[in-house]
Amino acid sequence: LMIYQMKSMRQTMELQPKLKALQEKYPGKDMESRQMLAKEQQKLYSEAGINPFASMLPLIVQMPILFALYQAIFRS
Repeated sequence: LMIYQMKSMRQTMELQPKLKALQEKYPGKDMESRQMLAKEQQKLYSEAGINPFASMLPLIVQMPILFALYQAIFRS
């Protein structure tokens, strides 16, 4: 899982210059600018074959284990 997370993070870092350019293209704080920025970012991610939430997968898998460990330590 950690290797998958590292790979996803590296791919996202490679897209950072393009993401910065998009943020400069849509600098407004209004709802329309934010929606256009999100749409363009999603398009960029899909073209690169990146799921932006994939780096969170290992954390989600580890949470129940850590919670159970915490409960076991403090209830004993």
